[in-house]
Amino acid sequence: MPRPDNFVPAFRDDNFSTRYGIYLQDQIDLLDNLKFLIGGRVDWISQRTEVPDEPTQSQNDSAFSPRVGLVYQPSDTISLYTSFSQSFVPTFGSNPDGSVFEPSRGTQYEVGIKTDIIENVLSATLSAYQINKTNITTPDPNNPDFSIQIGEQRSRGVELDVGGEILPGWNITAAYAYTDAEVTEDNSVSVGISW
Repeated sequence: MPRPDNFVPAFRDDNFSTRYGIYLQDQIDLLDNLKFLIGGRVDWISQRTEVPDEPTQSQNDSAFSPRVGLVYQPSDTISLYTSFSQSFVPTFGSNPDGSVFEPSRGTQYEVGIKTDIIENVLSATLSAYQINKTNITTPDPNNPDFSIQIGEQRSRGVELDVGGEILPGWNITAAYAYTDAEVTEDNSVSVGISW
């Protein structure tokens, strides 16, 4: 059966985005076996949405996303670390009242240990993390052609990586990851749903 050619699209828009960013990072030796990492990124984002027969919507967003970390080395073969970072991602579109969406934000916490199983030959890294994401768009229950920003998600997990050169020219890599991702706030999906 041929596709009908007389349908009327429910919605059409054109989106344009310009992004600039600056990232700086420095590592400071507090002690011989204690290092502090500090960094940050500043983003400037301009976006424009054009909808036929409607006023053009424009949005300018900027944000500072920090990153800090600490590494402690109790021995030459073991490193313990912890880190905190944030992210910033623009969201195209607008609420039913015409106001543009706020950017989505992410926050990550991580701790881990890295060790040389066989010094300079085989190493392993074990880490645990949590990522929280906010300002996620969800369907508007009162207007199916629009979305609203009330969604939140949380991901927790552990990762194990083992790798190295066990013989000249022979490298081994093995990895395991477990992630528990959960909806923590939404109006279309039940809170607590994991995937």
